[in-house]
Amino acid sequence: MKKKVLIVGINSFIGKNFAKVAKKSGFIIYGTSRKKGKKNIFLDLSWPLNKWPEINYKFDCILICASESKIKNCQKQKNKTYKVNVLGTKNIIKKYKSEKTQTILISTSHVFNGKKKFVSVNTTPKPQNNLGKQKLEAENIILNNHGLVIRATKIYESTLNLFKNWVIKLYNNKKIKVFSNLQVSFIPLETFIKALVVVIRENHRGILHLSGPEDKSYYEILKLISKKLNLNSNLVRPTTGSRDKIGRKHSNTVMKISKPFSNEKFYLPSTDKIISKNINAFKKLKK
Repeated sequence: MKKKVLIVGINSFIGKNFAKVAKKSGFIIYGTSRKKGKKNIFLDLSWPLNKWPEINYKFDCILICASESKIKNCQKQKNKTYKVNVLGTKNIIKKYKSEKTQTILISTSHVFNGKKKFVSVNTTPKPQNNLGKQKLEAENIILNNHGLVIRATKIYESTLNLFKNWVIKLYNNKKIKVFSNLQVSFIPLETFIKALVVVIRENHRGILHLSGPEDKSYYEILKLISKKLNLNSNLVRPTTGSRDKIGRKHSNTVMKISKPFSNEKFYLPSTDKIISKNINAFKKLKK
């Protein structure tokens, strides 16, 4: 029997990319969106529960892609983001989960304090910012309802526009200041979507970690890109981001990869390999 999957936030970066693959994988897809349209269910997670629409289906899986994941917004608009990240999660469970529904929350390494590399699912979370605190509270809601939490590091493609803008400046011989104390551990989008398909098919529950194999700062990554493009890497200057922007004192994000994702089926390359594979996207920017 084909699984019915509700994607909360189907127009989000992850939601729309997962939907494309999920349909080809044999899932029946339903979606919610803050944008009014004929195809999707109109829903804003910040609404009070009595405003939420009725959905007359029982779902095998609910994938929560809608959230506020920017550290800055969670710090400055704590109450607003809490409604989405925490109360929204609670209301999804109340409103749309049936007894056997697998509910999946995409979480973050910001539930940890960033002191240690390769933290495992057994490491005690110690969030240092509102994003981490809200995600941890949402995780507990999911786990108390026998769901699945996937803590994931940064998806490479979600940073592509940022790096493209910087590369354009380098082509124009402009100096750029880039954070040397903000690190990321890249996961290819294709790998992340494949992981979602697998955990839904196999009905995983509990906590799983999906991470790249290493951390690199944005400064190191842009230097690497500039060298591969034979641009003047001296134009890339390191700067230190404030704690309000970085979110915590320590910047390690890389986690110990959970067993379902640690085999050769899941492509988790080094930063160098990801950049090399995608270098043509930057070469095309040269006028």
